[in-house]
Amino acid sequence: MTNTSFALLPDDEDVAFYRENGYWVSPPVLTDDALDAAERGMRRHYAGDVDHEVPGDPEGKLWGWRSSDGDVLRKNDHASLRVADLALLVRQSFISAAAARLAGAKEIRLWHDQLLYKPSGSTRPGNVGWHTDRQYWRSCSSEES
Repeated sequence: MTNTSFALLPDDEDVAFYRENGYWVSPPVLTDDALDAAERGMRRHYAGDVDHEVPGDPEGKLWGWRSSDGDVLRKNDHASLRVADLALLVRQSFISAAAARLAGAKEIRLWHDQLLYKPSGSTRPGNVGWHTDRQYWRSCSSEES
C-alpha cells in the first residue's frame, strides 16, 4: 500500500460513522488498471473462461448464474477462486486495510465472495435490501454486525 492510499484509509470520524450506520463510502482508491482488470475478469467469468475450478466442486454445482439463465440478476459465488483478475481485486491491500480499520481488527480474512450483476432496465425484481448474512454463517462466533 502506498503512502497516498494509506492517507485515504478511514479516519476516526469515518470509523464512528461506520459503527453508527453500518457502511462507509470510500474515496476512489483503485487504479483504472485495477478496475479494467476486474471488469475483464468479470467478463471472462461470465463467459466460462476460468483459470481454476473451485476445490471440492469438480461438477460446478457452486457455479451460480450461467449464460443459459438469460439476462437476469447474476450471482456467482467464489468468483475470485476461479479467475485470477478477480483474485487480484479482492486482494487489494487497501481494501483489507480499510476493512480492518473499520472493524477495529488487527487483520481481516476474506471469508467468501460473490460476483453480482444486475442488468440495466431489468423488469424482474432484483432489489435486495440492507441486511447481514450472519444467519448463513453459523460457524462465525462474532457478535459484531
